[in-house]
Amino acid sequence: MDDYSIVYAWRLEQEVWMKKLNGGRGMTDEQVKAFVDRYMPAYALYGSGTTAHQVRLLLDQNRHLVL
Repeated sequence: MDDYSIVYAWRLEQEVWMKKLNGGRGMTDEQVKAFVDRYMPAYALYGSGTTAHQVRLLLDQNRHLVL
């Protein structure tokens, strides 16, 4: 999967779960997006396949390995 948009959904899922456990404290959806935005350049760089000695695992939106 070269479309990293699922990373946003996964992080939002984590945030919702955490807020259920801690009484609602955490980031808003917009704050989660801004948080993840900071990491997207690294996903693009390391996910491009241009570095040597790289193992790349592809996951679908349900975190299953794509063969």
